[in-house]
Amino acid sequence: PIGEGIFCVIPDGTGAGTSWLNALGSIQEAVDRAYASGGGEVWVKAGLYTGAGACVVDIPDGVKVYGGFSGGETQRNQRDYITNFTGINGESERRCVSGGNGIVLDGFAIGNGKSPDGLGAGLYVDGDDATVANCQFIANAAAGPACTALLGQKADPGKGAAVYSSGNYFQIHECMFRNNSAKGGTGTYCTGGDAFG
Repeated sequence: PIGEGIFCVIPDGTGAGTSWLNALGSIQEAVDRAYASGGGEVWVKAGLYTGAGACVVDIPDGVKVYGGFSGGETQRNQRDYITNFTGINGESERRCVSGGNGIVLDGFAIGNGKSPDGLGAGLYVDGDDATVANCQFIANAAAGPACTALLGQKADPGKGAAVYSSGNYFQIHECMFRNNSAKGGTGTYCTGGDAFG
């Protein structure tokens, strides 16, 4: 059985997310349920996930999202994120992922993101203690009109095509960046303090 506070997602799932056989079909719905349960985990089966709004997935504070599952695992360490390709695709129309305090994003290919404000087309983090690991950031593009970043910080357009973070203690581990484009910081751009790689 899957542990309490863990929500499963598979392509075209229609369940409540409490197991692989009862999985949700939307990463966004899963992270919302995890947040409502107190900040749990979301396990995502291999596949390609897109969305219809301004961002494919907006991860609430404290929620941890892991890709790379085949759909039968009962422990997180059983997944293989290299073999089980799990993609979040902005379809060159929207940001791929945004998140807040204490989020984890692990085991995804983040691609074809387009930033609405010129910041963080692949991933935009507005919070402290966020961690990104074992991810690929491919062909994300950050460009836009002059804008004001969150928290009242002034920012020029086109920064951090793959990743933009305005928080403190941002950690990024074992990630790959390829063919991202922006005016400044095509890979990562951090305006907060204490970024670790």
